[in-house]
Amino acid sequence: MSSVCFAPPDSPALSLAPAVAASRIAVWQGTAIVAVLGWAYLPMLRVFADKWLNDPQCSHGRLAPFFSKFLIYREWKPETPTATR
Repeated sequence: MSSVCFAPPDSPALSLAPAVAASRIAVWQGTAIVAVLGWAYLPMLRVFADKWLNDPQCSHGRLAPFFSKFLIYREWKPETPTATR
């Protein structure tokens, strides 16, 4: 299969096309992963929510997602660029 392009070879439009296509693919892949994981974990999250709301022994469970997010935030170390010589 061949593609026909009428833009000059050094055109900025040609240099942006692969980057735009790659970013669109990454967005679709991320969306697909989130959708599949959401579909897979939704039944268990419903069970957890029911238990957290109705069982006095597990009422602290409502704080679990927020506490987990806090721990991840606290330990997150952004990548810092290293100086090269």
